[in-house]
Amino acid sequence: MRSHTTVLRRSDRFELGLFQAVGQERGELRCAHARSHLIVIPRSVVAINQAGRGEKIASPVRAVFYNQGCPYSARSVCSLRETAVFIRVPTAVLADAIRPHDPRVDARGEQPLAFSDGPLSDAVFWQLTELSRHPTLPDADAVLASAVETILANAYQERLRRAPGRHGINDDVYVARAQELISLGLSAEVTLREIAERVGVSPSQLCEAFKRRLGMTPRAFRECLRMRVAATELSGRLGVAPLASRLGYTEPAVFASEFRRRFGLSPEHARARLRLHHPAGC
Repeated sequence: MRSHTTVLRRSDRFELGLFQAVGQERGELRCAHARSHLIVIPRSVVAINQAGRGEKIASPVRAVFYNQGCPYSARSVCSLRETAVFIRVPTAVLADAIRPHDPRVDARGEQPLAFSDGPLSDAVFWQLTELSRHPTLPDADAVLASAVETILANAYQERLRRAPGRHGINDDVYVARAQELISLGLSAEVTLREIAERVGVSPSQLCEAFKRRLGMTPRAFRECLRMRVAATELSGRLGVAPLASRLGYTEPAVFASEFRRRFGLSPEHARARLRLHHPAGC
């Protein structure tokens, strides 16, 4: 597997970059160690197995966290290509962002991140998508600081309100398998019953596991994933209507309405902003 990392912006507090890897066949395994503390925003769907934490699906729906030195493996799910935006954060900066939510962070030293993922709001996702296209904007560090603080705050809030698994159900296994099935058939209207049957649980069990683990239903996960894939691909060659069709929207107006509801602007406006040229330093 070939991989490449591009640093988009670097300051004394943050480093913003783009990671890309291309394999020879779907499902190919990539093994590595995190070289620094990372907050990662996946742009593709990948099965990640961090040492001692089991396999989870990483997708544009959630942020993924890595402590420096963390060994992990990544297995491609939907395509040969793995893509992600990442934010490298020094230990001291990361600890300052975590401390208001977890005073024990200082006792963890060089392992400040206590868990491997957290929710990612539409607003933060769009901010980082736009910033990755225009990393020289003068307010970039402020955007990164706000994004890091918001992502970590939301991750801790999720832990506080998350209900425990019941009846011995292993939520992570069921939810990961369902996420993979949804991702593989993103343009198809696969029903909850069909997904649950393939996972091996009842529809109600799967829906409850999704809500406990991700704070949303399988249907909401699919809709969120569709919109975020759309947001990252709007700057490409494919027009808005063909992109909507590829993602399973038979009516472009429905696609546009959902996009505007999530990101606060139309797909056409978002496309123009992502393609806008900014001279360096402006």
